[in-house]
Amino acid sequence: MVSSGFLKTKSLDKSPWLQASIALRLLVICYEYPPVGGGGGVGVASIMEAVAAQGNEVDVITSRFSHVPSMEKMNGVTVRRVSALRSESYPGFLKSSQRTTSTLSLAAFVPSSIAEALRLASSRKPDIIHGFFVVPSGLSAVLASRVCESPTIVTAAGADVFDPTRFCTRR
Repeated sequence: MVSSGFLKTKSLDKSPWLQASIALRLLVICYEYPPVGGGGGVGVASIMEAVAAQGNEVDVITSRFSHVPSMEKMNGVTVRRVSALRSESYPGFLKSSQRTTSTLSLAAFVPSSIAEALRLASSRKPDIIHGFFVVPSGLSAVLASRVCESPTIVTAAGADVFDPTRFCTRR
């Protein structure tokens, strides 16, 4: 593996003298990706744009919101949005918006993202399937990678990581 900064390329040979290399094909699953979601998605977008800028092929599967296109190229990253039942018209705890989510939306994303990952993997053969955040993206990445036989990375961050001090209050 040749690396300079982010994931760069994979070597065609283990020999240090052979400089030829090819781009990595990354399939990224992240429930929120700009313009939908908050800070986590913005961070993922920043990382993926840097990875794509180094010549790697990056496909992101994320949730769709009504006014956002189902597929677009953003700063070198191909973004594919799948149905996750995100809607402001649902009542109570089922309601979600462009900035907030619901249990229904999180649950609906798993089968939609897995189906899209399998469809995409059959033609693009990803070198790595990377799920950002354990719920729901990590689950989708692990299940899709089992079928595709691609290596998996799951990044746990933010609310995925238990921090008991979040529940402490100062008096």
